[in-house]
Amino acid sequence: MANTALNKPAAKGGSFLLESPAPRDVFTPADLSDDQKLIGQTTEEFVLKEVLPVVKDLEAKKPGLMAGLCRKAADLGLMGPGIPEEYGGAGLDNIATTVLTEKISMYGSFSITQSCHAGLGTVPIVDFGSEEQKKKYLPKLASGEYIGAFALSEPQAGSDARNTLTRAELNKEGTHYILNGQKSWITNGGFADLFIVFAAVDGEKLTAFIVERKFAGCKPGSEEHKLGIHGSSTTPVFLENCTVPKENVLHEIGRGHVVAFNTLNVGRFRIGAKCVGESKHILMNASKYSKERKAFGKQIGEFGLIKEKLAEMAIQIFAAESMLYRTAGDMEAATNAAEHSGNEAQDAMKVLEEYAIESSIAKVYGSEMLDFVVDEAVQIFGGYGVHEDYPVCRAYRDARVNRIFEGTNEINRTVIIQTLLKRATSGHLPLIPAAKKLAAEIHAGASKEETPAGVLAEEARVIANAKKMFLQAAGGAVQKFREKLAGEQELIGALANIVMDIYAMESGLLRAQKAAVGQGEAAAAVMIDAARVLIAAAAERVHHEAKRAIAAVHEGDMLMTQLAVLKRFGEGPTVDTIALRRRIAAPVQPQDRYPFEKRRGPCSHRGLRAASAGHAAGKYLNENMSGWHDRLKAEVRTCLAKQVTESDKRLPKAGLNHGLTCQSLDSPLFGKGRVNASSMWHYDLQSRLFDHLIHAWSWTGDLALEKMLRLAMGKLSHEPGKTGATRANLRPLGQWPREIVPVCSDATPSHLGS
Repeated sequence: MANTALNKPAAKGGSFLLESPAPRDVFTPADLSDDQKLIGQTTEEFVLKEVLPVVKDLEAKKPGLMAGLCRKAADLGLMGPGIPEEYGGAGLDNIATTVLTEKISMYGSFSITQSCHAGLGTVPIVDFGSEEQKKKYLPKLASGEYIGAFALSEPQAGSDARNTLTRAELNKEGTHYILNGQKSWITNGGFADLFIVFAAVDGEKLTAFIVERKFAGCKPGSEEHKLGIHGSSTTPVFLENCTVPKENVLHEIGRGHVVAFNTLNVGRFRIGAKCVGESKHILMNASKYSKERKAFGKQIGEFGLIKEKLAEMAIQIFAAESMLYRTAGDMEAATNAAEHSGNEAQDAMKVLEEYAIESSIAKVYGSEMLDFVVDEAVQIFGGYGVHEDYPVCRAYRDARVNRIFEGTNEINRTVIIQTLLKRATSGHLPLIPAAKKLAAEIHAGASKEETPAGVLAEEARVIANAKKMFLQAAGGAVQKFREKLAGEQELIGALANIVMDIYAMESGLLRAQKAAVGQGEAAAAVMIDAARVLIAAAAERVHHEAKRAIAAVHEGDMLMTQLAVLKRFGEGPTVDTIALRRRIAAPVQPQDRYPFEKRRGPCSHRGLRAASAGHAAGKYLNENMSGWHDRLKAEVRTCLAKQVTESDKRLPKAGLNHGLTCQSLDSPLFGKGRVNASSMWHYDLQSRLFDHLIHAWSWTGDLALEKMLRLAMGKLSHEPGKTGATRANLRPLGQWPREIVPVCSDATPSHLGS
């Protein structure tokens, strides 16, 4: 399992409205471990090499192609990231799974297919399944033998899950439930082997069931003709006297809503990750095209309005990404804190419930950000943006459904506010005392504020005042409408927009401040610029929405008083956003990429690739040379533990040591003797298996590594290895099998031969 050791307490869900954490306590993409980055790199390589080349066939629904890709992905562990290792999964933590979900999202139809399987179709069994159910189904889901799906929606019950019309009745023998009803819009429905189906037992008790496609009476329908995500399968599922064994009841009778709502929290959060990943890919395409297309004698990317579009795309991605990884870090910290309670399912459920607000924010903000990005990309492409031969046309269509999936954005806005109010009234979040304190502060009159200092200090003050605007607006709304507030949906929508912008502003601020401390202000300058533009724009929106909410609550003199207070809270620095956006666009265009992500090319960052090769080498040796580590473990570890000299900095010993150790010792990633998930780290075994092992030997001439290479080469070339051979007897590079020739050598050392 790719575990993350987080030395910080888990923040309470929704507490960002009341507390201001230190930058060091917030997880950001810069905190990703090498393993987590490697997961992203491997996932991205898979999509680039296996998925994107066949997009046209996928869009045309070539029979068996999408299901086949899912099974290929399963061979790498991509289809079971959250399934524990003991059931054949990769056992990734929340952060690593977020990275995987983001990087798999370059093509909407495949990412939706994978996400539905690995999330909605699998998480209910991981979190709520009995031990027997886990043993029976999780290994098949992890390996791709089974593809999963989630069947909640019905023709007359989408977001309103409690009003399901599908019925379940226990047969006379008491052995099976008989399900009757229809499910709609089921992703993966055309080829899924397993469905998580929700039905009302005896017409009243909403319950989850594990239903296999082969069960009598389970009949998926024809493919729906959709606006977008043409490559994915979406069908109805008809249940006509479908017989489901009693032991396939998932969780408890009448507790299906718990399974559904917590699973949807996972799905919502992962939609946020998916939208971030897809947006980065679209930004890349838009930037490339802006340099290819010429108008009025120059590249359109040289025009200010195009630069502004590219910059704003990057800023909005930055905001969504900052919130996403901040939440993932909090989820992982909460998971780690709860992992010794003795009830893993209960722990998982509590974590999902705790961050329901942040999950809904990730979904709403991410999907609306993606819509903005694809819309601007189409505008940059001009007429070609609506031509099917260009990728942004498909992306534009594919993006739209994200605002509907896993509960519409309107439903999720109400979830954000209703969850906050529920926690406020229960005392879980001290919002009521905070609102009362603010009211007393307003009544007492303005007090002198301290002059802020430090990086983005003025912006930090703006965010603090934005939180006061929320308390002011929400406090008045609760006081006036009380229990009837749920019926004031426009007001709830305005308050939810404020909450989302506060979380976005603060997450971007803390990330930029953390980068300034870790990298220096000069190195973090563009990120600081992005945070300033983000906060300036979001603060204006917060003021507008708070004013709208206050006007719906107060009238007369009280309204004037409240607006005067709001105006004071809304005061902030004037920012030259035009100049700042120009500076942000500058690093986007030369490299055609999102500027706040360090990319790892195929021949760079050799320590990371060394870890990858080490994992793959260890896997190969474990599978083909029984007991290799007993003979060579000590020698390899001794060799790799040697200090790298100043002249040999390019030798990636640390990465190799990490990769091999994960395979040969009691591994925190895979466990002793478990290598089934290791292919995730490096699936292109044929081309780069021993690349960095060879480099390590080539620059040290170390006999222990040579011994290991001779054993490996003997197997790969079907020739016996000669243990103890001297360097002179090692075959020249030109005679080595193609599979193990280094693909990114900077030079050929003399002792390697020709």
